Amino acid sequence: MDRPTPEILYRYRKLLDNNRERTERLLKASVLYFASPEQFNDPFDCKLHYTSLGSPADLRRKQQKLYKKFIPELSRAERRHRAARDIKQVDPAEFLNTMTGGLQREVNRVGVLCLSEFRDDVVLWSHYAAGHAGLCLGFRVAADAAFLRKPSQFAMRTAILL
Repeated sequence: MDRPTPEILYRYRKLLDNNRERTERLLKASVLYFASPEQFNDPFDCKLHYTSLGSPADLRRKQQKLYKKFIPELSRAERRHRAARDIKQVDPAEFLNTMTGGLQREVNRVGVLCLSEFRDDVVLWSHYAAGHAGLCLGFRVAADAAFLRKPSQFAMRTAILL
């Protein structure tokens, strides 16, 4: 069931350091700043953590499916042979480190805009508006902002919309 799109979304701002400049650009030139997850105050927010690739049998089956999809002319026996060979050549720990590092770099390249449906949240005022000394800006949501109505399409919705 889709939730109704909020009419207004709020952005809490403190007016210290570079936040003051970004807020000024926002008010004067309508320029929003999308922060990299590397800049978040919570070091675990948007961090990827993989602990397992699955069992060797699972990996072989997945590899066989890839061979079937991308090289359909291979016989079943050849797919099995190649998949087993491929899995033996992979150091799982090294693969996980390489994969996690590459994906994390991509996540860190994505900018995140944090907005809230609430303008009167005490915790948000305390944390994001410098202990109630900042401000809270309201943004009217366009009627056609479909991405806000379909959160299941966005794995990081909680990181984007508070």
